[in-house]
Amino acid sequence: MVLQFKSKQNKVYLQGGEVKKIFKSAEAARFEADFLRALANKGVSVPAVIKVEENALFMEFIDGDTLPDFLVKTRDKEKFVTAADALTNWLTGFYTAVDYDVSKEIRGDVNGRNFIICGGKCYGVDFEKHVKGKKERDAGRLLAFCATYSLPDETVRDFFVSELKNELTDRLGLDLTLVLQYFENELDAMNKRRR
Repeated sequence: MVLQFKSKQNKVYLQGGEVKKIFKSAEAARFEADFLRALANKGVSVPAVIKVEENALFMEFIDGDTLPDFLVKTRDKEKFVTAADALTNWLTGFYTAVDYDVSKEIRGDVNGRNFIICGGKCYGVDFEKHVKGKKERDAGRLLAFCATYSLPDETVRDFFVSELKNELTDRLGLDLTLVLQYFENELDAMNKRRR
């Protein structure tokens, strides 16, 4: 059985227990594979690269929930605290792995579908581009995505967003004013895209 995942730029399938991601070029497939290996070698939780064949990257399947799916399914506030902690741990590890203080590289694509929660741990997926900027941009945009997810209970979503904001700003030493500015900018951009 083959299952296709949502992806705006590539075709991504689950087949035979592996994720197969088809890129527009072999170079793009190698680029992401190399970056995944580099992150994994520095202890960042990402899917293991199995192989690259032409423009297809084969990766380990992480059997968890994307962040939006996790938020929809979970009602336990303690699990939200654990997920906020895991996501903050992941971002901390990512910034260390890319040597942020020197490179100024950020995650960039912080859509919640690029984070998988599995057993209290967070994994990052989808690394097609390298983006430079401020950590506050990642935090503000991630919070905006989370704040707009449609959940049966908005108070639960708001609890998670507040918990994540506190974790990110405290543990990453972020400028809260700048985080909130990026948050508002992303909400404005979302509203424009949805019109």
